[in-house]
Amino acid sequence: MARLAQLAPDATAPSALLGGLYVAASFPDRYQVDAALRFAAQAPDGDSVACVAGALLGAAHGAEALPVDLVSRHELAWVLDTLARDLVAQLTDSPSGGEYVSGWGSIPPLAGPLPGLVIHRPQGPPGGLPDPSRDLPAATPSVRSKGLG
Repeated sequence: MARLAQLAPDATAPSALLGGLYVAASFPDRYQVDAALRFAAQAPDGDSVACVAGALLGAAHGAEALPVDLVSRHELAWVLDTLARDLVAQLTDSPSGGEYVSGWGSIPPLAGPLPGLVIHRPQGPPGGLPDPSRDLPAATPSVRSKGLG
C-alpha cells in the first residue's frame, strides 16, 4: 500500500497512469481483478488509479473478468458494452474497412493539372495583397433598394 501511495501520490494523470500500471502488474491473473481494483481504490486518488487499472485488466482479460457489482453501477454500462462488441465484430469481420474498392491501386496518378482546369489568381500590388478598390466587385444593390422589400 505504501508503494502505491508513493507511485500515485496525487490527482494527476501521470500518477493515475503509474498507479494503474503498478496495480495491473501486481495483480496479473484473471481471478485477481476484483482484488486489484479494491487495492487500487486505496490510493490517494483511488478513483483514477482504479479506472486505469480496470481498463488495463479489462483489455487484458476481457470485460467478463471485471466484477459485475462494480460494472453494473455505471449508468450507461450497456451502451459501452454494445459499442465494444460492435467494434470487435467490425474489426474481426472486415479489419481493413467495409468498402474495399478492387483495383484502386491500379489507377495511375495524375501527371499534371486536369485538362481544362484554369486557376485564376487575382493580380494585386507587390506583396500579394489585393487592392479592394480595384480587385473586388462593386457592391450588389440590396433587395430593399430594388423596391422588392
